[in-house]
Amino acid sequence: MKKKIKISYLKKNDIKNFQKFIAHNHKKNHILARNKKILNWYYFEKKKYNFLSAKINNKIIGVQGYISLSKFDPKLKNIIFLAYWRVRKSQNIAIGLKIFKTISKNKKFMGVVGIRNELMNYHKWQGFKIGKLNHFFFTNNELNKDKNVLKKKYNHNFLRLNYKIIEINKSNIKRKINSKIYKYQFPIKSNKFLINRYFKNPFYDYKIFLVQNDKIELLFIFRIIKINNYKIIKLVDLIGKENSIKYCGNFIDFILRKFNCIYLDFYNFGVDKKFLKKAGFISRNDTNEIIPDHFEPFEYKNIDINYAYKSKIKLKNIRICKSDGDMDRPSLI
Repeated sequence: MKKKIKISYLKKNDIKNFQKFIAHNHKKNHILARNKKILNWYYFEKKKYNFLSAKINNKIIGVQGYISLSKFDPKLKNIIFLAYWRVRKSQNIAIGLKIFKTISKNKKFMGVVGIRNELMNYHKWQGFKIGKLNHFFFTNNELNKDKNVLKKKYNHNFLRLNYKIIEINKSNIKRKINSKIYKYQFPIKSNKFLINRYFKNPFYDYKIFLVQNDKIELLFIFRIIKINNYKIIKLVDLIGKENSIKYCGNFIDFILRKFNCIYLDFYNFGVDKKFLKKAGFISRNDTNEIIPDHFEPFEYKNIDINYAYKSKIKLKNIRICKSDGDMDRPSLI
């Protein structure tokens, strides 16, 4: 007799078994196997975790999670980024497919950031558009003197325009940000989303700056990482009209100097390379530089980040950045 598989959302009383499952079937020291705070902050929504499990006789044989935009703003419904996925080694891919099909119901947009190479064809088979995030960087040549960090200096040719630079915080966000800024891309974000996703994040100190004049209105979301004796900036989200970025080279130069950082890097899909290059950004693929992405723990190597997305509605201006999904969450605490 074939054993019945039950697919259900994880609840608080499932977490011990969930963490044991990850420890036994992936890594004993994986952050999700060790840290409930991460699980609660990123995945808990409306009395359940945004993790589905497959069980036989109440024993977990597979799990998949997702980050829901509605967790951070209830108005952003049915827009998710798939996250951690693992099936017991003795099971086949059909278990994972069963979980995935359950998650997919009634979702108008699903994205993924950080797919393993061996799963790219699987996502393509499931109707996703797939690819690799572009990776650009911008250096602070005043600090770029240590050849152990970057191999050379770069000339960043960019337009110099006058505009207002406003640091956004919880108290001024409603006054300073016009909601029209969110209409230029999908998935859509909001003031409430920024507050709950970034300002209330208990693990990372995110900074948000508004760059604004009669031609430009862009929001830059980033965090600063200190490694050894230097600092770098990870630009994790960019909100606003795509072609405005071409005017913002001197803003990038400004924040690098302001925070005394040696370079800024930016993973993205949906921002035209020509606009980034006009702003003075350098494509990592055009150099032999190593611009690391793994800092917890630190790995001195380049990392390619795969993405995928699938939509039930016709969409233009899809933009995917590093902080969409759970790629920009702690791996060590």
